[in-house]
Amino acid sequence: MSPKNVAIPEGEGLSGTVRIGSARSVARRIEPGEIAVIEAPDLDRETAELLAARRPTAVLNAADSASGRIPNLGPGVLLGEGIVLVDSMGTEVLALREGQQVELRDGVVVAAGAEIAEGRVVTGEHLEHAATRAREGARFQLDGVAAATAELLVREQDLLLDGMGLPDLAALFADRPSLVIAQRASTAATLQEIRPWIRDARPVVVAVETAADTAREAGIQPDVILGPLEDVSEDALTSGAHLVLHAAGRAAGGGRTSELGIEQLRVDSALPSRAVALLLAGHHGASVVVAAGMDEGPEESLDGGREPAAASSLVRHVLGARLVAARSIPALVRPRIRTWQLLLLALAALLALGIALLTTQVGQAALGVG
Repeated sequence: MSPKNVAIPEGEGLSGTVRIGSARSVARRIEPGEIAVIEAPDLDRETAELLAARRPTAVLNAADSASGRIPNLGPGVLLGEGIVLVDSMGTEVLALREGQQVELRDGVVVAAGAEIAEGRVVTGEHLEHAATRAREGARFQLDGVAAATAELLVREQDLLLDGMGLPDLAALFADRPSLVIAQRASTAATLQEIRPWIRDARPVVVAVETAADTAREAGIQPDVILGPLEDVSEDALTSGAHLVLHAAGRAAGGGRTSELGIEQLRVDSALPSRAVALLLAGHHGASVVVAAGMDEGPEESLDGGREPAAASSLVRHVLGARLVAARSIPALVRPRIRTWQLLLLALAALLALGIALLTTQVGQAALGVG
């Protein structure tokens, strides 16, 4: 289905309070009806889903949301949810202040009566043209992924193949199932679907950055929280989980843990945090690694860019058959019949038998009553 066009109302346009920063940071803070200001070239689906779930009035992107360079899916997510997307606004829009009131008039941002920045109102037609360009360049994208795979294998081979550089948490994982949770809009629903397996298997839970808060909201306590920690809640950071700081070029949030007096482990790698989390479980002897929030089809694997796609492919090869998608669990695992359920069934059977004996002539004769 093609993304629908989202029109800005005529007249005064849209207005709201600005929330500005990295897309993921804004997605944690923004409230419904506010305006997100981000800089996210070729906006990916996962980030767009996190933003859309918060129901902003509009998303203002300093960069081009869909250049046609890669087949990214993020802009279509926003338009599909009826959220206005204005992109290619340049660095001028990043000069807005957190909490500032602005108006959006046909792609122009107005604050305190002055025009601050101007961009392009993204439409379904624009996304279709960008998708066509991306498909035409698909062969070059695959060549790029292949090159990135070879480069990562050389640069990260010790971590990928031998787990060198990972913090020593082998005693936690050895011969136990593991659940690795990444954040996306569908993560909470996925955790609900596999709750019976979580209850029965009692896996070691690894949450990737803000997925720690999603897991806790679902009643699941992470054993390990890994990734940049600047957007993870204080409650999650102080919950007793092992904290593994990994930034891959982003702000890590180590200052927050130091201020809270919490010790953290570190891992230095250019791989995405979710890849490092999967390798942490796999190389430390987890019997199975269940991945939640990482459902990827062919288009989605390229959605985040060449290096994430290459890293995902390499990790899948390293873990092999031990890596299982969380959404497959309900089809693969039958819920275990618990002892209390058997006792309840036996009690119900005895109760039914007693009623039958007391209410029938044969039963009364057998009991010597009546």
